[in-house]
Amino acid sequence: MTQPPISIWSDGLFHPANEDEVIALVQYARAEGLQIRARGSTHSVAWSIYTDPTVEGPPNRTLEQLPPDDSQINIAFDQMRTIEWINRDTGLIEAEPGINLGWDPQDPFGVSTLENSLLHQIYCQGWAVNTLGGITHQTLAGFTATGSAGGSTTFAWDNATAFRIVDGTGRAEWISRGNPHFDAIGTSMGLLGIITKIRLQLVPMYNIEGTETTTPITGPEAPMDFFGAGNAYPDQPSLKEYLKQQDYTRIVWWPQKGVERIQTWQAKRVDASDKNLSPYLQFPPTYGGQTEQFLGAVVFVLLGNTSPFRIISLIWSKVRIYLENLGYALTQSGKSRIACFFVFLLGIISGFAVGAMGSLLGFVNGIIRWAFPKLLPVFNPMKKPGRANQFHDWYWRSLCMDNT
Repeated sequence: MTQPPISIWSDGLFHPANEDEVIALVQYARAEGLQIRARGSTHSVAWSIYTDPTVEGPPNRTLEQLPPDDSQINIAFDQMRTIEWINRDTGLIEAEPGINLGWDPQDPFGVSTLENSLLHQIYCQGWAVNTLGGITHQTLAGFTATGSAGGSTTFAWDNATAFRIVDGTGRAEWISRGNPHFDAIGTSMGLLGIITKIRLQLVPMYNIEGTETTTPITGPEAPMDFFGAGNAYPDQPSLKEYLKQQDYTRIVWWPQKGVERIQTWQAKRVDASDKNLSPYLQFPPTYGGQTEQFLGAVVFVLLGNTSPFRIISLIWSKVRIYLENLGYALTQSGKSRIACFFVFLLGIISGFAVGAMGSLLGFVNGIIRWAFPKLLPVFNPMKKPGRANQFHDWYWRSLCMDNT
């Protein structure tokens, strides 16, 4: 076997710096009969991101940072993440595949920041994209090739107008809208070729404002006739009509007996402004907000697993993430060091206490299923009419409602 055209790094990944190096890697893989795949932010499961392992591979889990072995070609695009402004006046850009939409807090290469993200850079120039997904840590190519945009029947991820693709023979070409392969690339998972650049037609910057409320599934307080044709109560649309009426929306449905409720998040576009901003925060960056998220995570670990040993492993991983999140939130809070120390100490005590209790409950089969109808209302209580959570913010910070 000949040597690859560029060196593999100690992390088992190849890090091309330009399209020519990507082409060389594809041609090398073709000549040697090797698999080649490109990773984004590893938000999907490991076996859909990396090449097939030649021996027993890594756990098939999300955010698996390292490839299974170094016998195949696995690419990271942390060296290819620039934006080129083709026309600043009309908002036309070409962006490389590895640029993150927003900040990736779990970026193993240490290059992702809010300031060098795609959304923040175009925001600073007064431009935006039409829609996002629930999170923004993905790379541009990964987000696009996995069809990850959603949450709107009005706006689509139609800002991408052309893809620069390196196919399996090492040939690079632009695939523009109108090409019969164009639409397929948006859900190709990288299997139609490796994206090395995306051309985007941006739109003027905008804000969103909206509400989030929890209501019964049916009845006059529900924002839509969830199961019916829209004539159950005056001015209550059907689910189909409700989705068509909103610029952006998401509905979370708990159908379990004793829990029945829906949480409806909806937003509309408004003029761009930096006045009176109130960001949407699913879990505020405070001790209370992060602890609530941690407790909810422990409940769902207990609810979704039956093996006590798997439960224990997952719960203590949640303890670690909770302390990481709390620590980061405190560093951004502006509180004094002594205040942060005592709050973090309280977090350590809380984390280990909840972790120990959750580990013990993992051995009591079925108890969380019995308790779930009593626990969920604590985390997600019904909102009285007119008491919805309200937000008004830049689209890039609050449209991605799962970031917090």
